[in-house]
Amino acid sequence: MTIDADVGSFDVSTARFFASMSMTFGLVMSCAYLVQWPSLETTPPFHWNQDGDQDELKSYQGDGDVARNALRYAAWNSAKELHREPCNHAAKQRYIEAATAYVRARNAMAPCLITKTCGPSDQMKLASSARTFRTELDERLSEAMADVHAHTVFDAHDFPVDVLGNVASLTHDPNLSVGLPPPIERAGAAAQCS
Repeated sequence: MTIDADVGSFDVSTARFFASMSMTFGLVMSCAYLVQWPSLETTPPFHWNQDGDQDELKSYQGDGDVARNALRYAAWNSAKELHREPCNHAAKQRYIEAATAYVRARNAMAPCLITKTCGPSDQMKLASSARTFRTELDERLSEAMADVHAHTVFDAHDFPVDVLGNVASLTHDPNLSVGLPPPIERAGAAAQCS
């Protein structure tokens, strides 16, 4: 009789095991249904970036103009490249070209900024330019440009005369600030390139 009791208890424990497994399976399946994981076909692939900032930059809003956003991204990418390699003359030249194109696009909306002859009749153009170039993306670009100018030595002769004042005010670079308000102190020593 002891054999029958063991067999009977074995059947009960087996039944309990299968019951708990089916309840666990049901719980997992119901949670999976509620979560609804995205399919691999719709999930964008992960792109590795050297410094991981490119995806963050894409999350900031520009003004919606494709050409102006392209100038912003080009200036930001060249600023980051020059920050990584401050003694690379080609990177410095690419940054100067991209920053010049960006500032010229800013100045094109209010040409009186170039000649410093803005008057009351230019207030609408200035307001429009300020709205267009005060986006989150422009703020990040200004920070990147200021960071590059804090660690790389620029000369007033590096930039064209029509953009020099704007670049100096965007970056707070004392080497470019001829006749501008006092500059903000540099964050650290500039790179000494030979």
